[in-house]
Amino acid sequence: MAGDAVDFRPQLITALERVNALLSAIRRVDPTRFVFRAAIIDHHNPDGWRQHDVQGYLKAVLTLEKHAAALQATYESNGLVKEDPLPNILSYETFWKQVLLAPKPLTAVKATLKGKGKEEAFVDIVARGGAEWIKFWTKKDRHLISEFREQDSYVNSDWESEDEDGEANRPNPSTSTTTPISMSASGSRLRNSLIETVNVLVAVVAQVDRPPGASSPDITIRLTRMEEHPEGGHLDDRIPASFEAIRAMGVKLVFGDLADRDLATLAAPSPPPAPMLPSWRINLDPTACVGLCSDILHHPLPVNEAEARRRFLRPADADADAGAVHGENGGESSASHGADSSNVLVGSGGSDPTYQVAQSKNSRELLKEVLEEMESPVIELLRDTLDEAMRHARDRGEEVSGVEFWATKEAVRHLREAMCSDETIGEGMEQRRMRRLVGVDQGDFFEGSRYEGRAGVLDGLKLRVFDNDEPGLSRPPLCEKGMRSFHRSMAAACSQFLEEYYASSTAEPSSYPTDTLPAFLRPDKMPVPKIAQLTLPFPIVTLHATRRGAAEGMTTLSMGNVVFREMFATPRWRVKAWAQGNYDLEHRDAEEGKRTEHHAVVWMLPYRSFAEGKRVRFEKGDYSLPPPLPQ
Repeated sequence: MAGDAVDFRPQLITALERVNALLSAIRRVDPTRFVFRAAIIDHHNPDGWRQHDVQGYLKAVLTLEKHAAALQATYESNGLVKEDPLPNILSYETFWKQVLLAPKPLTAVKATLKGKGKEEAFVDIVARGGAEWIKFWTKKDRHLISEFREQDSYVNSDWESEDEDGEANRPNPSTSTTTPISMSASGSRLRNSLIETVNVLVAVVAQVDRPPGASSPDITIRLTRMEEHPEGGHLDDRIPASFEAIRAMGVKLVFGDLADRDLATLAAPSPPPAPMLPSWRINLDPTACVGLCSDILHHPLPVNEAEARRRFLRPADADADAGAVHGENGGESSASHGADSSNVLVGSGGSDPTYQVAQSKNSRELLKEVLEEMESPVIELLRDTLDEAMRHARDRGEEVSGVEFWATKEAVRHLREAMCSDETIGEGMEQRRMRRLVGVDQGDFFEGSRYEGRAGVLDGLKLRVFDNDEPGLSRPPLCEKGMRSFHRSMAAACSQFLEEYYASSTAEPSSYPTDTLPAFLRPDKMPVPKIAQLTLPFPIVTLHATRRGAAEGMTTLSMGNVVFREMFATPRWRVKAWAQGNYDLEHRDAEEGKRTEHHAVVWMLPYRSFAEGKRVRFEKGDYSLPPPLPQ
């Protein structure tokens, strides 16, 4: 009877209380707890290597707010509440609890993901940086039972009609499309909406783009309203058979609506991440090999900015002809790779005459570097950070005798070739440091440096050179403890870039499409060094160095991020924004209850170029560096 309609107002009141509590908890959550932060130490740009937001997150919050507003409007209308609103709110609670529990970083929530073809699938949560897709199944077991009964009714009706037609017309059970599905012992012919949902997901994950070295995403199905082992067993054996068939496809099944997990506890502020530290074995890329020898890092610093300007800027009363002929106004070589020599006025106004003189790009770069060094000395930052990294390693039980610096053969060759540029070396202190770094000369790397006798953990600095014995089956990585999935992903990406470069460089010019290479590897984009003849282009040396350091689980020290920045932004590596690995190492440690402190993969320090040659000549009043350009 119409007059006996059920009023769900009590459930509405409960739903309002719960949705408002849920909203309150979610609004307290800092969304940045979910985002990807690349394992990169960058003191000058700490937020430059992170994910900005989680796709769909704000929209999901807005949807919840709209639902709460609709419930509030229904409550205030004082009308008959014809439907129970509580199940929807409970579903929202389960979703948000799973968001808070999902392995981070989260790439997206409530997203439709597409494969390379027409396949697409709706996924509730894309977790572990894209490496795990979480899908909710919110139907009860009676829904599957209803499907099975419908299938059985078709089978029975077909067999009854066949009995009437006679035995001769009965189809072969082994080929009939209406064979009772329950007859399948293996479950391979089970058909229901749950299995169909999984089939779609499996088809899509097999075709989505993945970054180099990453496998297809894992799939997790959360069945919120079904039990794996209900009391008294399942009403139909095809339900557990379906579970078995799904697991056979490599899909993980989890059960329950997370009602036992306290929302307030899950939403509580997360402790700030521990400061990222490098490994105590450091891999030097070519910029670090050169930069650590720079005069900027070792010669006594200017006492103030005016002295810094006099050190590297040509004064107004300098020999104008020398400046024009010898490069200050006409072609001075820069210590940076591919830098131009454009001249501009530095600053505007002031009593210092160098403000009013056009200065080369190299002079401006050196001034910038020395001013940075006066504010934050690189050697001290390197020394103090590695001292802390060693203490942490010892606290974890690692046997650490001292900091080790490593480099690839390509990086060492690059450094030796840079030594040949005599006119930029000045008194030879930079050159001597380079020789001692690679072991050509014996002696203290810091001799004559402002850090002589106070280098701390850097004392005795000397390079170890990687041999051809790569980590693999024969031996583990040198820094296996603390290795990240990001290490693996980077090694795979660098290997792929190197393979493409060498394939393009050895192929006939017309047979290899160089426009398919990343911009930083195209021949027309390669920087041309002005201070040395190099066997390998600088980006290729950098890729070799970065690849080997990553493969060893080391932190790669870089004092120039040009190549890494280009590689990091390459679409093939940044698939779906921030899916740069499987995050399997971190996920495994978390599941096993380990609190492994994973190393930084890259450590960015400010660029430091050769400076001794210009400093020494300018101190003598010689502004003719470099020599006249050939006519």
